Amino acid sequence: MTICPWCIADGSACDRGIALNDATIYPLLPSTPQMTIEDRRMVEGLTPGFTTWQGNRWLMCCGRACVYLGEAESADLRGRWHGVIPSMFQDSGFGAAEMEEIVDRVMKGGSPCAYVFQCQVCQSLHGYWDCH
Repeated sequence: MTICPWCIADGSACDRGIALNDATIYPLLPSTPQMTIEDRRMVEGLTPGFTTWQGNRWLMCCGRACVYLGEAESADLRGRWHGVIPSMFQDSGFGAAEMEEIVDRVMKGGSPCAYVFQCQVCQSLHGYWDCH
């Protein structure tokens, strides 16, 4: 299905039940904070998605949906977005050598790849990596 950018921008695609992204924060447990209804509508109905290997997921921080900054190259993770690396591997159990190897191999459209977000409130960087 093709959706025109005007139908995304004015919310009419959302009004027809078209979800562009999944705003559910995982793991979905009773104690897991979720986005506000306003942010959920923005992410699911008014924000174009991005292509991933395993399906995109939207990140949140400080109780708000984060802003998607883009897909990273290895050089981005070593430079302008270096602060995102800890969040990419949070709770992964990977050692430093494994994390370094993944970061070294990250490329746009490749495998592995990395997606970078920024908190609207505290401006901290968040992200995750993906591969096929």
